[in-house]
Amino acid sequence: MLKITPLTPTLGAEIVGIELSRPMATEAFAAIKHALLEHQVIFFRDQALGNEQFVTWGEQFGALMKHPAASKHHADIDKLAVVRADETTRNAFGEGWHSDQSALPEPPTISMLYINTLPDVGGDTLWSSTYRAYDALSTPMKRLVNTLSVFHNNLKPNRGYVFTGSGRVMHHEHPLVIRHPDTQRCALFANRLATTHIPQLSWAESEALLAFLYAHIEQPRFQCRFRWSKNAVAMWDNRCTQHTAVWDYFPQVREGVRLTVQGHALVAAFPDQVEWTNERPVAARLG
Repeated sequence: MLKITPLTPTLGAEIVGIELSRPMATEAFAAIKHALLEHQVIFFRDQALGNEQFVTWGEQFGALMKHPAASKHHADIDKLAVVRADETTRNAFGEGWHSDQSALPEPPTISMLYINTLPDVGGDTLWSSTYRAYDALSTPMKRLVNTLSVFHNNLKPNRGYVFTGSGRVMHHEHPLVIRHPDTQRCALFANRLATTHIPQLSWAESEALLAFLYAHIEQPRFQCRFRWSKNAVAMWDNRCTQHTAVWDYFPQVREGVRLTVQGHALVAAFPDQVEWTNERPVAARLG
C-alpha cells in the first residue's frame, strides 16, 4: 500500500509501497503526482531501475530534454545524464544553491535523480521551498519584488565551478516572482548560481536585494535534507524549489543518473506590475 510520509512541515516527503519499475494503477500515479505538487520534492528508496525503466518512468511526467550543462550522458540515451564525483573531481555537479537551468527561456519543470553508488557517509542533498520563502516576506517587500524581473545566465562569473557542458551561453529575463501553473502559488525565482541582476534597479541596489533574497531562501526553516541510500530516487519541482548537493565525501565516489523534464515559459505572479526591460545581454553587467 502506498504510504506518503512528510519529512518536514515545509517540504519533502518519502513514499513507500511502490516499485517504479512496474506499471502502476492510475490512482497510485495520481497520488504520486499530487504528492509532488504538495511536497515539492519526493523520495523513493530501494528502487531496482534499469536505465530504460528510469526513462520510461520519467516520460510519464512530460517530454524529457538533454541536460545542457551535464558533462557526460549515457552512450545510448542522450537524455540520461551521468552524475559522478570521485578522486579526480575538481567541482562537483550540483554544488551550490540553484534551480536547474534557470537561464533557459523555458526552464525545466521536474528533475529526477537516481543514485546507485554512495560514499561511506555524506553526499546528502538539500532542498529549499521558494513558496515558503516568498510567503515569509513582509508585505512591503512583497510589493517591491512583485514588480521586478531578474536576468539569469548559465555562465555567471565567479559562481564557484567550471561549466563543462555544451558551452552555449544562455541569458534570459524571468519574473522575480512567478506563479506555479498547477498550484497557483507564488514563488521566488532567483538563485546564487545563475541570477546576475535585477534590471529595474541600480547595480548596487540589485546586488543588495539579491544578497538578501539568497540568504532568505537558504534559511534552514525552509529546507529539507535527504540522506541518500543505494538505489534511491528523488524527484523535485524546479519552479518552486532550489537545491544543493553537499560535496563532503572527497575522494570517495558518488554516482547516479538524472532526467530533466522539458519546461515552459514562466508566468509572472503579478504580470500587470512587472516593468519588463527586454534589455540585451551586456558583458559589463555580468562582471
